[in-house]
Amino acid sequence: MEYLESYANTADRINSVGNELKQVGNSFANIGRIFSGKETKAVELSEGVALTRAINRPIKHSVSKKNEFMKKIDSALKKLDEVSNSINDSLGTPKAEKKEEEKEPRESIKDK
Repeated sequence: MEYLESYANTADRINSVGNELKQVGNSFANIGRIFSGKETKAVELSEGVALTRAINRPIKHSVSKKNEFMKKIDSALKKLDEVSNSINDSLGTPKAEKKEEEKEPRESIKDK
């Protein structure tokens, strides 16, 4: 699970870099607007720049696929537990308990 957190942290960092680059680009654009006497624009931080979105896309895709795979594994394990429980219920007692009940003390070979 640590690697998934690492992927998620990397994706967040790339988004942060993209947002900072977008702010820098917007600041330079606003300087040009100020000199020309136009109204300045506020930066939208949700998307970042195209380069960081392109870099981040495979990382986010990998994280989502790994999360889906983990959910499938959890689901399969849950089904396996249900099947195991139903088999144990149909047999009456679990195998571990039967083994303990059936064991009798054996005579030592040395005693014979």
